[in-house]
Amino acid sequence: MNTMNRLNALLGETLSSGPRRMGVIAGVVVLVVATAWMATRGGQADAAEPAQGPSPALTVTVVAPEATRWVKTLAATGSLEAWQEASVGAEVNGLRLSEVRLFDPQRYVGGDRLADANQVALGVTSRVVDPTSGRQVLSATLGQVRYFEAPRVGLPGEPPPRASASDLIGELSVAAYGRWKVDLGLQWDPSRHQAVRRELALQYRPDGSRVLNLGYRYREDRLGQLDASFAWPVSDRWNVFGRQVYSLRENTAIESFAGFEYKDCCWKLRFVARRYVSTRTGERDTAVGIQLELNGLSSVGVPTGAFLERSIRGYAPEGSRP
Repeated sequence: MNTMNRLNALLGETLSSGPRRMGVIAGVVVLVVATAWMATRGGQADAAEPAQGPSPALTVTVVAPEATRWVKTLAATGSLEAWQEASVGAEVNGLRLSEVRLFDPQRYVGGDRLADANQVALGVTSRVVDPTSGRQVLSATLGQVRYFEAPRVGLPGEPPPRASASDLIGELSVAAYGRWKVDLGLQWDPSRHQAVRRELALQYRPDGSRVLNLGYRYREDRLGQLDASFAWPVSDRWNVFGRQVYSLRENTAIESFAGFEYKDCCWKLRFVARRYVSTRTGERDTAVGIQLELNGLSSVGVPTGAFLERSIRGYAPEGSRP
């Protein structure tokens, strides 16, 4: 009540004081109202536009999980081969002499022709092992393929097999005479009572750096070969080696090589000269290989060591045992 009386008294004084004082009061009122209105608009603008912080470095999008089917069919080219396979035949150069593989249905080399097969392979092996040393002294193998259906895939001009079974494959390995070993392989045609392939391998091997090999290979109407190879140390630092494959049908050498090896305490040098048939037409080529090997480090030049181990059966000079 007292406040209202004071405002009335102040208003009466203002009206009675004249137009000049009235104008000043009106200006103050307008200024106060404008200030209040601007403050209200600024607060609304701040509420509508919040302060923006630094832009995020990583954005995450939430999506619903979806089921996707993986394609199970893969396109591939080439021949199909079994993960594991067994061969029947005598060994030469670390490989099997016989090219007949009873448990491999693929009869062709390369991916341009895939063989069909509806057959079963039968094989039996017997071994005699020395109970004191665990060394195999005798091994005998016999196998044959029985056809349920004649193969329909073949090469041009190749007659399809008409028999219900393949040739008999036999192998005999004897290592009962100390450092000597004999391997015999035979492919026998029961319908003609005739041998299709014959193979013989004789080896004398006191240890991995001293080995002598003599082999004979025969395939009906195709090849007859003699194979002789050796590796032998002539002193503490010098080794010599060589091989010759001689064709009995052409009366000529198919492959010949010879070389030497010199070794010191910290390095080793190998030299190999080779003459061999390089094409099917009978053309020959000559190759020379030199390798310097630093013990414990590396080697420079043609890798002749691996070539010798592949070509000379049983040759393994470093850390080998008979």
